[in-house]
Amino acid sequence: MRPGKLVQGSEFRVQGRGFRVQSSWLRAQRQRFRVQSSGFRAHRKGQRLRPQGTSLNYEPSTVNQGGFTFVEIMIVLAVIGILVTMAQPSFSTSVWRAREATLQEDLFIFRDVIDQYYADQEEYPPTLEALVENLYLRKIPKDPITGAHDTWLVVYATSELGEEEGIFDVKSGSDMIATDGTPYAEW
Repeated sequence: MRPGKLVQGSEFRVQGRGFRVQSSWLRAQRQRFRVQSSGFRAHRKGQRLRPQGTSLNYEPSTVNQGGFTFVEIMIVLAVIGILVTMAQPSFSTSVWRAREATLQEDLFIFRDVIDQYYADQEEYPPTLEALVENLYLRKIPKDPITGAHDTWLVVYATSELGEEEGIFDVKSGSDMIATDGTPYAEW
């Protein structure tokens, strides 16, 4: 057969080494199917000719062939979901431990500043705002557990007569339990 010759009606035309589909529906969709054959070959001398390998290639002319299948995308999403599920508990634990570390640091700074105030003024501060007014603190920090400025519990020093002399200690105003099992209000 020579290229360009009609084969079996009007549906196929010989083109080079293979057949090209020429149906009107495929032309309208602008898609090509090409049957490619590597030729005929006798395996042994005197044996009949057999076709070697025939493959059907789908070659859309207007559609980009690069990309992923739906199954591949679903597998990737499943793997990501498994990894997120495994990482989430350690992430939430690390967030709470960071809040606890911040609370410990804030309490240490509060207690140190109260001691400095007592050493300079020879009395305990009457309020936490007195520490800001006398420039011992820039501002009153937020309680990292409750997230508010005004939830700090203050412990007043008492005189021998039972009178309050000023703020002796500061604790968190949260009623929650820490990761080590102790209440934050006892730190």
